[in-house]
Amino acid sequence: MNFREHITFSFGENWLKYIKTFDEKNFKEARLSLQELLELKSLKGKSFIDIGCGSGIFSLAAIDMNAQKVISLDSDSKSVEAGNIIKRRNNAKQWSILEGSILNKDFLNNLEIADIIYAWGVLHHTGDMWKAIDNSAKLVKKEGLFALAIYNRCWTSGFWLKFKKLYNNRGRIIKKIMVFSIFLPRVFARLMKLKHPFQEKRGMSIYYDAVDWAGGFPYEYAKFDEIVSFLKKRNFILINGVRTKSIGCNQFVFKKT
Repeated sequence: MNFREHITFSFGENWLKYIKTFDEKNFKEARLSLQELLELKSLKGKSFIDIGCGSGIFSLAAIDMNAQKVISLDSDSKSVEAGNIIKRRNNAKQWSILEGSILNKDFLNNLEIADIIYAWGVLHHTGDMWKAIDNSAKLVKKEGLFALAIYNRCWTSGFWLKFKKLYNNRGRIIKKIMVFSIFLPRVFARLMKLKHPFQEKRGMSIYYDAVDWAGGFPYEYAKFDEIVSFLKKRNFILINGVRTKSIGCNQFVFKKT
């Protein structure tokens, strides 16, 4: 039996818990990170597709930046539920939230191409990362932007692949211990740097990020230059990039030529 049938982690369940802690400070940080990555203060007149929208907070940030139309999609029904909760809280009428996979061509055929495609930290969890990147790229208008973040390939990547498989095959108590083995060192490191121990960049939570990291499977990764080369062949040029030396995400913004 294929291991994927044993996956016990739901990103959506994690997001439903996270949005209970989501506040104005988190939102401002999320919006600022989107503005900085895209190098845009406003999305007025732009269409925006948020692939693997999770909690939907970055879709909300796009709306707050005056995007004309925002479409969020996620294959996890509980992520769609979390997004709809955020949508109702903010009465965002120009926001559509859809349940569907970036790997499903029939689903994608019903979507219009957009000015901005945003896929931060999600395509490496689809089980077919390169196909997911290719399908996402096809949704970008000419002269449009494709923003994505993909786990970096480094010497510990193989270890974390085994860790995530182990997590998904264990019971609740062992899973909790594995999460805290990630969470507590991160808290300590932030305290040593005199940073807030529980708040992460992009409006995220240190704890829920640790849960996401422990359970997030499928898990793929690539070097920075591998992503650049792959999209260059598809008529994209890199206009902004943030490299990491760790197991975290390399970040990219490409323009379609």
